[in-house]
Amino acid sequence: MAIFENRLKAWIQRRFEPSNTLKLGHKKIFILPNIAGIWVLLCLLILFVLGTNYQNNPILLLCFFLLSFVIYIIHSGFNNLNGLSIKLLPVSNIYVNQELLLRFEIKSASTNTSPNTRISTKSNINATSSATSNSNASASASASAKGNHLNAVIDKKFIA
Repeated sequence: MAIFENRLKAWIQRRFEPSNTLKLGHKKIFILPNIAGIWVLLCLLILFVLGTNYQNNPILLLCFFLLSFVIYIIHSGFNNLNGLSIKLLPVSNIYVNQELLLRFEIKSASTNTSPNTRISTKSNINATSSATSNSNASASASASAKGNHLNAVIDKKFIA
């Protein structure tokens, strides 16, 4: 696993140059399945094999419908991320055992942004609340939307 991780890190470093601003586009968005997605694809494969083996058209219809739904979800996820600009705001100096506050600014000038866009972090913090996660990190977010433009600032604290 370490060899794979090192090769992946080297590939990412070659592909993306270090910068404080990242604009998500066609070549910078990777939508990969997690464990639940892999299980869904495996279930769809089993449904397809069963449907063809027993020549059962309703099962094949269900399989193709669910596959088209999965493709639609992937396409919608890409459209939501396409055009987002993420900027790291200035960071203050810290010392050992002090909290590090990382501030990110997320902007979307895309017309794809809906008024119900929700910003969240891995620790289930959304744009209107704040809490502490299990990994000694906390996050808070604030967002404002004008028409089709979304501006958000996410604060993430780490304890060194």
